[in-house]
Amino acid sequence: MAGVAAVTVAATVLGLQLGSEFIPKLREGTIVITTIRIACDTFLTMLALPVLYLLFGKGPAATEANAGET
Repeated sequence: MAGVAAVTVAATVLGLQLGSEFIPKLREGTIVITTIRIACDTFLTMLALPVLYLLFGKGPAATEANAGET
C-alpha cells in the first residue's frame, strides 16, 4: 500500500509540475500545498485499517470464521 501511495504522490507532483509549465497562474505554493494535502490524506487512509481492526477485533475474515463460535 505504501508503494501505491508513493506512486500516486510522485505522479501528482510530476503532473502539477508539468502543468505549471503550461499554466502560468499555477504557482509553486499551490504545488506544495497540494502535495502536503495528498500526503496527509494518504497517511490518514493508511491509519484507517489498523483502527478498524482495533474497533472490530480480529478483522473481517476472522470475524466471519468465528461467527459460529459465539
